[in-house]
Amino acid sequence: MNRVKILTLFLILFAVVFYIVKSRGPNILIITIDALRPDHLGCYGYSRDTSANIDSLAADGAVFKQAISQATWTHPSNCAFFTSSYPYMHIIGGESYLNPDKLSLAKVLKKSGYRTIFITDYPTIMNRIRGFQEQFKEYIDINEDDPKKLTGLALDILSKNRKKKFLLWVYYFGTHEQYGDFSDYSKSFYQDGLLESTSIDMQPDYSSRLFGVIPKCLQENGISDPSYYIAKYDGRLKLIDDQIGLIIDKLKELNLYKNTLIILLSDHGESLGENNLYFQHTNNLYDSSLKVPLLLYCPGLVAPGTVVTKQVGLIDVMPTILDILKIRYGQNLNMEGKSMVPLILKDQIIRPYVFSELDSWIFSVRSESHKLIYIDRQLKKDSHWFEYYKNDYELYDLKKDPLERVNLIFEQEELYIYLREKLNQYVEQARAYQERLSQEIDFDTDIQDEETKEKLRSLGYF
Repeated sequence: MNRVKILTLFLILFAVVFYIVKSRGPNILIITIDALRPDHLGCYGYSRDTSANIDSLAADGAVFKQAISQATWTHPSNCAFFTSSYPYMHIIGGESYLNPDKLSLAKVLKKSGYRTIFITDYPTIMNRIRGFQEQFKEYIDINEDDPKKLTGLALDILSKNRKKKFLLWVYYFGTHEQYGDFSDYSKSFYQDGLLESTSIDMQPDYSSRLFGVIPKCLQENGISDPSYYIAKYDGRLKLIDDQIGLIIDKLKELNLYKNTLIILLSDHGESLGENNLYFQHTNNLYDSSLKVPLLLYCPGLVAPGTVVTKQVGLIDVMPTILDILKIRYGQNLNMEGKSMVPLILKDQIIRPYVFSELDSWIFSVRSESHKLIYIDRQLKKDSHWFEYYKNDYELYDLKKDPLERVNLIFEQEELYIYLREKLNQYVEQARAYQERLSQEIDFDTDIQDEETKEKLRSLGYF
């Protein structure tokens, strides 16, 4: 009889413990690698050994082959991703801020009992998003481009929070220009013969020439060979991949891996010579700058080896996370994105059109097969970049012409008119929204700190 009682008590205790563990929900780990192109990862078909650990994570979950950013520079892209809303909802006078009308992922998860933590080695830039730091319980900027130091911090945080429900966002800067040091990894890539050595012009200063030059902020010892800088880019990626391997190993060591939802992504891509644009992203909406990697690891929901070929936007990530967590948000969050769960499980199209923008002067709409780009000449007539764009509209067949070389604007008039109507609706909505914002919210948009100005300039933002 005593044995029966003991066994019964044990089963009850086990059930209670199991319920507590199960009900606390999965941990959330977001890994952002800034300015990372998907096609430089092995899981997207790259031949260089840049991403063994990322590829292993991809094999355990889902790879999204057509993930599109809503903006091609850091501030507006992260605002859009973090709140599932469009960039124009977070920009006033060229300055990014988190719109108080939009709840962030961190705020929602905090209300659901998550400890929210953001860490980065992205010097200066992230704290230029007004209101961003306040979204997190902990915000740590190590203020130096050091992937190893950042990873050490991440490992420590995981250990300290292993018994808590957490959102940890780890933000690596390294693949953003200047791509770090010319490492041993970079040297091996530079010597592998994958890319032919060539020479192009050097940009003489920050405000001159856009196409066909090595940007001033990237130039090193007079080297004019693009393949040298691409080797630096790939070498930095491999170093970061090593660090991600350490994070995954730590999750497994702490028995957290199978109870952690992991999202790996980038804020935007990087032009590495496409469209005659070298090592840039802040001045175009071509796919080299818009397409990003997106991996989703979610045991029990996402089958290992899942490949999603239909397009999604980064604004769709937040509603997907909330859907997986079964957090019912209704209309309160005003999210523009849609959950990707129906797409993952049933291959349902959720995003027939993806809209993107660049500082309210270039806009694009992307279908599964074509993309239309609109350059607003009147709005940006004083820009030194503006004179290099020959057409107001550019139309590309993404299936036949993935490098976007042939403008079909005069050859496919019916399709052009159809997509233009879609895009015009978005542009008009954006202009009206920003006009209202400028009247409702008043703050000085000038960057006064000279050190910050110089840092932004060195990264190619001025």
